[in-house]
Amino acid sequence: MRQGVEFLRELSLSGGTEVGKTVAIIGGGNVAIDVARSAVRLGAQKVNIIYRRTKTEMPVWEEERVAAEAEGVTITYLSAPQEVLTEESRIVGVRCIRMELGEPDSSGRRRPIPVPGASTKSLRIS
Repeated sequence: MRQGVEFLRELSLSGGTEVGKTVAIIGGGNVAIDVARSAVRLGAQKVNIIYRRTKTEMPVWEEERVAAEAEGVTITYLSAPQEVLTEESRIVGVRCIRMELGEPDSSGRRRPIPVPGASTKSLRIS
């Protein structure tokens, strides 16, 4: 598990970095999109961005989001990570909960809140 900027720095400085077959990215900004598109180009077979708001609230540049989806990146909206799943000290997935938008927060965007009674969904990454 790495921070997006750390991943991009390593890629920029060394010309490459290791990615698994399946990559999950948490966030919805330009760094998340850059990581996702880079992971695809480095050979990841499945790349999924998990974002807790809707496409409308996503702070990424629209053309970057469209390009990422065209490259095969899947974006899961209204979903927030609850738990990193491990087996024998290896990350194998992320358990997420469904979100809905509530009242606006201090940024003016509607605040994501868990859906009452929503079950969690696991995204396997191994």
